[in-house]
Amino acid sequence: MIFTRIFRTIILDDPTLKTSGIFLSLSALLCTLVILSTCWVSAIAQTPSVNAALEHAEVTLLGQKFSNEPVETRLSRLEATFGQPGIPGATMEMRLSRVYAALQSAVSQESQQQSIKVYNQGVDAFNAGNPEEAIKLYNHAIQLNPAMMPAYNNLGTLFESRQQYDDAIEVYRAALDVSPNDPVIHRNLAVVYEKSGNIPAALTEYKQYLDLTPTPDPAVETLVAKLNDAEATHRTRRHYISEVYEATKGRRVTWPEKSNPIPIYIKIVDQDQAKYIPVVYDALRTWEDATGGRIRFKEVNRLDGWGIHLTLKQGPLSDPFKDVGHAKYNIVQSSRSEVPLQMQVQIKVNTGTPQDNTLPLKSRIGQIRRLTLHELGHGIGLWGHSPHPQDIMYPRPIINELSDRDVHTIRKLYNLPTG
Repeated sequence: MIFTRIFRTIILDDPTLKTSGIFLSLSALLCTLVILSTCWVSAIAQTPSVNAALEHAEVTLLGQKFSNEPVETRLSRLEATFGQPGIPGATMEMRLSRVYAALQSAVSQESQQQSIKVYNQGVDAFNAGNPEEAIKLYNHAIQLNPAMMPAYNNLGTLFESRQQYDDAIEVYRAALDVSPNDPVIHRNLAVVYEKSGNIPAALTEYKQYLDLTPTPDPAVETLVAKLNDAEATHRTRRHYISEVYEATKGRRVTWPEKSNPIPIYIKIVDQDQAKYIPVVYDALRTWEDATGGRIRFKEVNRLDGWGIHLTLKQGPLSDPFKDVGHAKYNIVQSSRSEVPLQMQVQIKVNTGTPQDNTLPLKSRIGQIRRLTLHELGHGIGLWGHSPHPQDIMYPRPIINELSDRDVHTIRKLYNLPTG
């Protein structure tokens, strides 16, 4: 693409070049530049004929060779193509080297300008509500200019907002390969590691950021201290039962054993949510397994006053300012004489918006699974939150499976062996 633009500008749209099919990716372009610098020197050094070097340059750069023309004409064409006037008395080798240097400079400037243009198109696409197109354009901008830090930043932030943490980490790591001392990238990478539950890696990146940033950042310093404390606690605490009792003011709000199996009614607002019902079934089985069968569920077509009412509804999967899931309970009279008082639990789980539908299905299912596990955890008695990001009952869960501490806590709540 870059070669084609240069050729069309300088060689006045030579029709032979328009159809020559010279469309190189940046990686191919960079490889070509490296090969050129090596091969030209090699061709000149290993052959007594400058003609061989000229043929190599013409075929590589212009797509054809001009063997029947005088050497001076051919070299002058290359010099004119890349804006290098001849120098009286200069050797052929020197003139070819200057052509290469001019080409490298022209490609670099062209790439940078094109990268900025493509990056701005990516910003426009994102602002227009087209994140998939923005991702493609940001990637293209990086291909054109591997040092385009704003493109890395926007691409990583976009992946982070979609909870595609592995992709965000990969982007920021690639940015640090280019600019290892960029404090903003270290901070952004730390945030993603923290959200993904990798606290040790987050601490490493936050500390790198603090070492590199030109001015003190008290907020990050405070956060690092808290994360250090949390990590130390994480290594020693096996459960968070105190947080559970704190949320219920010291009361033990659980399902009596005679309530088993707990009736659950699963409601979908529209048929689009139906494809996520298997995710709910899987989450139910996960909690049953965690309690060793002490908690069991039975799906029903309607609730007889008590049980769990779970609604799958349209709503954002990730929103820092709004609940993406919700659970609450009431104590109600039961028609069963052996259990006169029962719980009535209302659970709502978001399954995404049209914008979230641009996420890969695997990513959406993962987010819905973690939300469902979290809200069902509340529904069976874990009404508090864990302070640890590695637990499903963390306020905004970031993992898709129960942790050992989740299992220990629910088993402790129901006075079950914890191993």
